[in-house]
Amino acid sequence: MDDFFRSDGTGSLSVDQTQSAPGSPGHWGRRRDLFVVLYQHQLAMPVSAHLEFCDKITFWTWEAKDIEKLEPSLDRLEKLAPRHGKLLGCYLWDFGTGKPMPLDLMKRQCELGRRWLEQGRIRGDDPPRQQHL
Repeated sequence: MDDFFRSDGTGSLSVDQTQSAPGSPGHWGRRRDLFVVLYQHQLAMPVSAHLEFCDKITFWTWEAKDIEKLEPSLDRLEKLAPRHGKLLGCYLWDFGTGKPMPLDLMKRQCELGRRWLEQGRIRGDDPPRQQHL
């Protein structure tokens, strides 16, 4: 669910609607992982009730200058959503200034992402699902 959270932290769907969204843990039928986009500046918003019914979080930094705070922000996200799979979104564009991402900050973002992948803090993909014969 891209751009799911509004500026006040409420979701595009209610918590009940999120719980019964196709693919969510509370929905009938075939199970699919439910992904949600969360921006760094939304960490302080009341998003945890919605996150409870999502499986994976794609975590993004809207403004390039905030890449300097990416490490403590991931720590905060891990406390907010400890059981969720996490993916790191990496922009080539600084939406805060409307300009290309400065190269030094792009490198920093990529270095952190690689380290976190190696540490298992974020995922690049899902492990293969077991096939039942």
